[in-house]
Amino acid sequence: MDQQLGSVLVDSQIRELIENNKLIIDNIEQKNGAIQPCSLDLRIGKRGWNVNGMPNIEGGFNSDAFIKNFSFHEFKEEELLEGIRLQRNNIYIFELDTKTSFDKEWALINPKSSAGRIDLQCIVLADGSTEFNLIPKGHRGKLWIIIVPQSFSVELKTNIALVQMRIYKGDRKILSDTQLRLLHAEHKIITNDDITPLIKDDKLILRLSLKSAPSNLTAINRGEPIDISKKKHTNPRKYFFEKHLDDWGGLWLEPGDFVLLHTMENLNIAKYTCAEMIPFSEQHGEFRSHYAGFFDRGFAGAAVCEVRNISSAPIRLVHGQPMAQLRFEYLQKEPAKSYAQIETHYYMQPNIRLAKFFEPWDSEEQQTGLCFDSAKKSSANEASEPINAQPPFSNHLQ
Repeated sequence: MDQQLGSVLVDSQIRELIENNKLIIDNIEQKNGAIQPCSLDLRIGKRGWNVNGMPNIEGGFNSDAFIKNFSFHEFKEEELLEGIRLQRNNIYIFELDTKTSFDKEWALINPKSSAGRIDLQCIVLADGSTEFNLIPKGHRGKLWIIIVPQSFSVELKTNIALVQMRIYKGDRKILSDTQLRLLHAEHKIITNDDITPLIKDDKLILRLSLKSAPSNLTAINRGEPIDISKKKHTNPRKYFFEKHLDDWGGLWLEPGDFVLLHTMENLNIAKYTCAEMIPFSEQHGEFRSHYAGFFDRGFAGAAVCEVRNISSAPIRLVHGQPMAQLRFEYLQKEPAKSYAQIETHYYMQPNIRLAKFFEPWDSEEQQTGLCFDSAKKSSANEASEPINAQPPFSNHLQ
């Protein structure tokens, strides 16, 4: 395939924006670690507040008015340096460490994988913006993040990155069905030998796998917070368990269940492209799939989906059903480093890989800890209740 000129800026161009003060990062020492192949990590800044709810941004977001009228507790810089607890189902707003001084540039925001995989809802706003997670063309000023821990409380500190920014100059150049098929023919965007890519409406459709172990990891409602400043530190079996599949290999989700799943397809994000995972429309079922959506150039492996049953009734998922869709777009040029060349926790994940804060699921030490297999379920339930883990009427489904 010939090189295509797209609108997504890559690592070398993001560095130029920083050098030209179009991106102003408070902690400039951390800039190199924040720059990804075609995105920029945005870190928690020095101030934050507990707030009553989500802002109404119909007339443009006004951070000063929102904080003045709807906050009820402020976190000082010293508290954030030491670490604060964000309680489950509470709503918080924080300054981010990055300001923009855009001219022709604009940006989209998505949660990082590690935030999505612990069900941490993250929304970024710019003053004057009328859309969530969109930094409009020519914006100049601070950026703000709203955080809602939905399954787990977390310990948060300043300088932690929960979201990432993809920066554009010009209109998006989305690959068509024909271009996606050509891209696969030349670079194999799906590396499974036994799977033919399912391409429709300018998107690559990804299907659910329930054949690996674990087939799923379902969240457990616990009061103990996750320290998201430490890597490979936390026993995951305190926070997740694997639900049994039914006799026909299906997975039942109760209303409100949050579960990690993975795709049958192994991805390869090819030269001059990046991808974004986008939610299915309602016609695909009563579930909301994915928080984390950016796939940088060079990503390889299965895609992990964060899924919640948003219906008022149990739903059943089956192996092979459509679960996610990827939209590919062109970069302005090849990045200096691809995803395969940077230090990352998620490269070549073969199935479900937990957020980087957790020890590996299959660690021997985990097997002696809190576990929700059939032998330990009753004793574990004394310590914590699964989030709608098993309905009282569904024993026949197991």
